[in-house]
Amino acid sequence: MKSFGVAVLISATWIAVSTRDGGYSAAVGEVEFISQNDYMLWFLQGEDTAGQPVSTHVKETHSYSDVGDLLEVSVRLEGIDMPFEKSETITIRRSGQVVAVDGVAVGDAEDARVDFLPRIPDSGPLSIGTSWIDTVSSGGSKPYGPTSYRAERHYEVVGTEEIDGSTTVLIVGEGTLALRQGGWQNEDQGVFWWQDVAGPVVDSVWFATERGQLVRDITFMDLVGTGGFGNGAQEVRMDSGLRSRVDRRVQSSAK
Repeated sequence: MKSFGVAVLISATWIAVSTRDGGYSAAVGEVEFISQNDYMLWFLQGEDTAGQPVSTHVKETHSYSDVGDLLEVSVRLEGIDMPFEKSETITIRRSGQVVAVDGVAVGDAEDARVDFLPRIPDSGPLSIGTSWIDTVSSGGSKPYGPTSYRAERHYEVVGTEEIDGSTTVLIVGEGTLALRQGGWQNEDQGVFWWQDVAGPVVDSVWFATERGQLVRDITFMDLVGTGGFGNGAQEVRMDSGLRSRVDRRVQSSAK
């Protein structure tokens, strides 16, 4: 598997090893993240390439509460560059596994955000060298055809780092991601775009074990495949790809 700059993503000052059990915790209360997505979504036909680099910023607020053995997270997304708002309630296990979205079981929810939080073991210490394998997937149906998302990763705790006075474990994930997505090119005329792409994904995760809180995560993907444009009756197919780096980090926390 090809690696994309993992050494750059995981550079850190190593300190103590984490020993806390338990995964994510509702004790963190409300947490505000800022997420920056630098991406290039492209289509290639002959020698002509359509697409240009884009950078977007989103404020993402999580409010955690206990629901028995699960956590209920009220999520609010607010666009900074291009204003939009979206709210949903995501129910997770303490490992970060998504169980339901707005009360709908994840297996029945359309295009559920299954990669909402990095998945971690919910028992046992996150010591250096601890590793695990995780797979997430979701899908749906749109006017331009089926949508799907599937990521398979191998995670390993590679060290610890002090961030803003908190000790975090640094977790690196490497794997593959397959994505089928699309949208309207011209909704009035019924013209849509789509792409079906796959490739490597690399993650770096900083997790504050004593608080049970995600502090920062970076996801890099470089996906290639096919894509195109159409209106249901006619379709143009071409090479396509998506190269993206998403950096999400805590801005404020109630605890």
